[in-house]
Parts: sequence; structure tokens; C-alpha cells
Amino acid sequence: MKKSRARNVFIGVCVVPAVVLFFIFMLVPTFNVFKMSLYKWGGYSNDQKFVGLDNFKTLMGDMNFFRSFQNTVLLVVCVTVVTMALSLIFAAIISREKIKGENFFRII
Repeated sequence: MKKSRARNVFIGVCVVPAVVLFFIFMLVPTFNVFKMSLYKWGGYSNDQKFVGLDNFKTLMGDMNFFRSFQNTVLLVVCVTVVTMALSLIFAAIISREKIKGENFFRII
């Protein structure tokens, strides 16, 4: 019983800092950006006009948005595929027993 409690405390001590950092650096900024997206605001003035979801309606009507979104998805997919392919090739190379430049490939 005592070991179980100590284990739970240890897990809590390990997890709580990650949760706090996730909350501070991910959730709070995401919420603030969404809140800002509901206003018409230039960024430099104190003039903020609440427009609700009109900014999103404008965004959905803009073809440049869809083109840039498509480019972003394509870039993410291509980078992931190329990175995985290269990592598998290098893993196969260094898994062989005797190969010249084995340390070079391990460094890469």
C-alpha cells in the first residue's frame, strides 16, 4: 500500500510540470489567438471592433487561403515522407555489420 502511494506521488511529481508547461505555452496562447480572431483589429491601435465569426467567413471565401493551406499540408506530408525514408535508409546502412563510414552514418 505504501509503495503504491509513493509511486503515485512520484508519477504526479513527474507529470504536473509537463501539464503546467503545456497549459502555459499551448492552451493559453491558443485561447488568446482565437479570442483575437473574433475582433477586427490592426494590431497597433487600441481600436478593437468585435466582429464575431465574420473573419472566418472572409477567410473561407479567399482562394489564397485555400492555396496556402494546400501548400502547407503538402509541405508537411513531403517533409515527413522524405525524413522517414532517409532515416530508414540510414538505419539499414548502420545495421550492417562491417561498413565503411559507419560512425559517419551514426552521427548523421
